[in-house]
Amino acid sequence: MKPGKVFPECDCGPRGSCFFEFGQKKCLCSPFSTEKNGKCIVTETSTSISTDSSSFMTTILPSTISACHCGPATNSCFLDSSGDKNCSCFSGYTPVNGHCVECNCGPRGRCSFESGKKKCVCEANAAENDGKCEKCNCGPYGSCGFEYGKKKCDCRSFAIEKNGVCVVMDTTSSEDTTVVTSTIQTSTTQKCNCGPYGSCSFEYGQKKCHCLSFAIEKNGVCVVIDTTSSEDTTVVTSTIPTSTTQNCDCGENSKSCHFTREGDKVCICTSGYAQVYGFCHNCNCGVNSISCFYRRDGTKLCNCDFGYIQEEGHCTAICSEDKCEYGKCEVIGSGFKCRCNEGFTGRRCEDKIETKLNKEDLWKIMQVSLIFAMFVLLSGVLCSMTRILNKIPKMSK
Repeated sequence: MKPGKVFPECDCGPRGSCFFEFGQKKCLCSPFSTEKNGKCIVTETSTSISTDSSSFMTTILPSTISACHCGPATNSCFLDSSGDKNCSCFSGYTPVNGHCVECNCGPRGRCSFESGKKKCVCEANAAENDGKCEKCNCGPYGSCGFEYGKKKCDCRSFAIEKNGVCVVMDTTSSEDTTVVTSTIQTSTTQKCNCGPYGSCSFEYGQKKCHCLSFAIEKNGVCVVIDTTSSEDTTVVTSTIPTSTTQNCDCGENSKSCHFTREGDKVCICTSGYAQVYGFCHNCNCGVNSISCFYRRDGTKLCNCDFGYIQEEGHCTAICSEDKCEYGKCEVIGSGFKCRCNEGFTGRRCEDKIETKLNKEDLWKIMQVSLIFAMFVLLSGVLCSMTRILNKIPKMSK
């Protein structure tokens, strides 16, 4: 607005407060003051010299000509009985220190001032960017914000950012390589609809409806409560608008989708897929698995055949050729035990048994050896004596 333009104002001066009643300005003046020409002025008394009667005169103080003005974006302005200025501002403005200051966060947020600083409270799927709430969506696997004017996704531990969306990582590994792939689910479209009688948001991957005061949540939709009453009974009925019937989506790999009475989303997925965070996601544990599913926290679980156990998201054999080096592997529950070949021991039959003689066996061997040696020695002595005895008769002849 151009300077000098006259604004509608409500001012009775510093000695009174101003208000409108039935469209008419009124002044509530302080003691020793009276209203004159829409201003509260001081009542002064003077005595005439020629008469004994007193005459009253009034003086308009110069300070009363100051207007109550909150700026060009003001609907109205008035001073209360304490002399404090009160401003009624246009839409998109708020009173700060007696002036109407612009406070607009856009259609996706609510604006306020805290400690003299502007603050935007943004709705779901929006974030503050340069004082405005702008659309910001990273999908159900992360939160969205702005940093230095650029969109930034804060993804969960099992997801990564790709093309401005948090996507789930699929890891497949072999002996030498590990390949990480990611799939953008249809969930990144954030199909969240609670109908015309409420707003919708996602909390920890779960849909949540914020219904208006005259509506309640039913099957993931805000429905109107219709109450009919008679003398003895009261019947409450609800109607689901046709526009809210297309709000259950589990993605292209689902057979069907529905909500429980508690509002929880249930996905019936095709083979090789399982529900996680409200959508059907790839779930494969290998050919030796019975089934595959996810916990609420997104952890993958494999139900494996007998003799197999989950390792790195796949069902692998408990017993393999390299489990027992010199023995046979046997499955025991979710573990194994090695039956070692003769001459081997250890958890994996990796140790060779070395033959060790004990002291008792060694002593027996020594005794037998000593007896044998004595027997040989005595035999030799006897043989020698026999020869000597046989030679003596011959010599006497």
